[in-house]
Amino acid sequence: MRVAALDLNQAGLDEIKGQFQQYAGQLTTAQLDITDHDAVAKAVQKIHADLKQIDILVNNAGWDVAKQFVETTPDLWDKLIAINLKGP
Repeated sequence: MRVAALDLNQAGLDEIKGQFQQYAGQLTTAQLDITDHDAVAKAVQKIHADLKQIDILVNNAGWDVAKQFVETTPDLWDKLIAINLKGP
């Protein structure tokens, strides 16, 4: 199996690489902002070209901040929607 892991958090990607060093040849990582549709499309194209096929996709991108509704702002909702709804 070959795995591609994409995340905004480079430290998290580095941790994955460290935990799975024995599979280094089968693991590809890339830092990516899921709210950047063009960057996502380019990353998928590159991964598909490198791996030749994508059999399984696990999209677990998500983000939230626990706040009372009256304490939220339109910018917060824009970010939540971009990550949790538009991103996937």
